This record gives sequence, structure tokens and C-alpha cells, in this order.
Amino acid sequence: KKLSARFLAIGVNVLGVALMIVIFASTGGLTGAEVGVAGATSVVAQRLLESVFGDQAVSSMTKQAHSDLQERFRAVVSESLAPFTRSMPKVSDPEELSRAVQRARQTWERGDHANL
Repeated sequence: KKLSARFLAIGVNVLGVALMIVIFASTGGLTGAEVGVAGATSVVAQRLLESVFGDQAVSSMTKQAHSDLQERFRAVVSESLAPFTRSMPKVSDPEELSRAVQRARQTWERGDHANL
């Protein structure tokens, strides 16, 4: 059942992409019709999954996927910001914080990223 649903959903997506390519090739550029095809393809794939697994299961999978995406995004952003947050001292005085930001900016501009 799951495998059939996946193949059908992939087939719908492939058909949607093919239709977008045909529209793009025949018009010579973006016309906005591609957006309509993408939206329709998404709706058809959603309905297909709902018919195979049921509304509740698809809703549950969607919520789980959304939660997983948010957690992964937080991890990526946290990892990307780590060098900057490590370089900031733990201070509560606004003046000291301003001076620390200035020092960190100067260190960064010198290219001395290892010492941040």
C-alpha cells in the first residue's frame, strides 16, 4: 500500500514537472502557468496520499514532518551562529556589550576568525 502510494505520488510529481517543462518550452519563458501546475500537482499528490492513508494519517505525517523540519532548521541556524555567539561575552551591562561587539567586529574584519 505504501509503496503504491509512493509510486503514484512520484508519478504525479513527474507528470507535473513534465507539464511545467512543456509550458516553459512552448512559451519561451515564465508565464505564471507553471505556478498553477505546481499548485495543482501538489493538491493531486496530497489527495492521492489522503485516499491511500487517510486524512488523519496524512495530517499526522505532515505535522511530524513540519516539526522535524523546524528542529533541523534550528540546528543548522544554531551551528551557523555558533562562532558569533561564542565570541560574545556573557555581560549584562549595555556599554560592555557594545565594546565587546566592537572588538568582535574588528577581529572579524581583520580575518582573524580563529580568535573569535
